[in-house]
Amino acid sequence: MAEIRVEQERKRGLGWLWLLLAVALLALAAWYFMGGGASSTATTTAPDTTAATTTGAPGAPATTP
Repeated sequence: MAEIRVEQERKRGLGWLWLLLAVALLALAAWYFMGGGASSTATTTAPDTTAATTTGAPGAPATTP
């Protein structure tokens, strides 16, 4: 009798999806640590403490001591 060869089907795995996810996470981490998200001085400003103080009635011109 003749031997029948059965070739295994190549399964298309999800390896490419895991690779894409890993590259996306590396890109996100690089962006965060290179100053995109970890920089707190770029988006915050100090309060204005040099504003003039008013000593008169409301609507009166501001005076500085």
